[in-house]
Amino acid sequence: MNRRISITELLGEVLFAAALFYFAYKTAFVGVDYSIHVAKLEGFDFSETAAYLREHPEPLWHLSVAAVHKLLALPVFAKIPLVTGSLQQAAALTSGAYYALMYLVSCQIIKLFETEVKRPLLSFVCFCLHTAAALYVPFFNETPYLGQGSPNVWHNPTTIGVKWVALIVFMLTAAELTRMVKTDFKKHVRILPGILIAVLMVVSNLYKPSLVMVYYPAIFILCLVWLVHYRGRNFLHCLELFVICLPSLALMIRQYMLSFGGSGTGGGLEIAPFKTASLYTPNVLISTLLLLAFPLFMLLVTMIGKHMDMADWFGWLMLLAGLAEKLLLAETGERASHGNFSWGYLLAVYFVWFLAIRDYMCLWQTRSLYAVRVLRVRDHVLCFFATVLLTLHVLSGAYYLYYLIVLGNGI
Repeated sequence: MNRRISITELLGEVLFAAALFYFAYKTAFVGVDYSIHVAKLEGFDFSETAAYLREHPEPLWHLSVAAVHKLLALPVFAKIPLVTGSLQQAAALTSGAYYALMYLVSCQIIKLFETEVKRPLLSFVCFCLHTAAALYVPFFNETPYLGQGSPNVWHNPTTIGVKWVALIVFMLTAAELTRMVKTDFKKHVRILPGILIAVLMVVSNLYKPSLVMVYYPAIFILCLVWLVHYRGRNFLHCLELFVICLPSLALMIRQYMLSFGGSGTGGGLEIAPFKTASLYTPNVLISTLLLLAFPLFMLLVTMIGKHMDMADWFGWLMLLAGLAEKLLLAETGERASHGNFSWGYLLAVYFVWFLAIRDYMCLWQTRSLYAVRVLRVRDHVLCFFATVLLTLHVLSGAYYLYYLIVLGNGI
């Protein structure tokens, strides 16, 4: 098989990455959360990095901005038109770079795990993944994002920062889970992937602990089901997965204490069903369906074709865990309306959207390869409806970008 990258493929990826860089750059100047995060860097000096790390629970995006800001202060950049050297511009450039990186990582992962997909088409469909939004129905809800959420969050910089590394952790974990199940648990978690997952989970926490919010409960439920189903035969495998989680768990406890243990504006957390989830939508169920219409359709397609793999199971399990957190948990104090317990859910939404795009690419590739004519017709029909749904999501995402960049809305 010839796996050399073509000029068309390379050019497509560069152009789409540049477009996403531009979108993230422009939305950074209106995104409501940017002023809060940029303010944390006022007066920052790299000689004070150790103290900064002790005081701020999610520092990696901020340190990236500080590095870009320092770079923009060099004389060579001062002569370039439109380069102001401000912290706000450094933040915009940083988020743009992270969004482009997220796109490129998603393309490479699909190529790695699905080697038969058509490469030039993949570049475009991955671009669609990173511009899609919940189906916009203005008579139901005026705002494209509030109430529904989105697989692409433009207004929150730490979410933009974490997604590329979170996606790698998710797919590496799914690969190890698949390997264990396929060998009937005769093989254990490999050392190097296990270490890499543990390290990257710590890195993801330092951007934003949204990954572990859904990763831990999903792994716990999966291991519990395995222990019951296999009558404890895979106990050591579950223990290995627990050990992988320990470093990020220790960091998350520290982050929780920094966020809720001090005298900050967030008083704590409470179990309050639908208190936060229903703030911005007239109907939580409809908003959820508008957000997940395409992934749910592709889930149905994979179930019909009996193609569900461990990544699908794990991704949707993470989404259910995140949905439970969003619906049941709320903060108290001044952050009661911020919806911070939705961040794990929105990251899991991105995962199931990624899986849906992956499965859509496989459906597009294989729909004409069946020998039985009935199956061929069925897959053409499924592919047609999937394409229509994806197109509607992408058009909604285009309007959402217009809503932010042109109309100047902050969220």
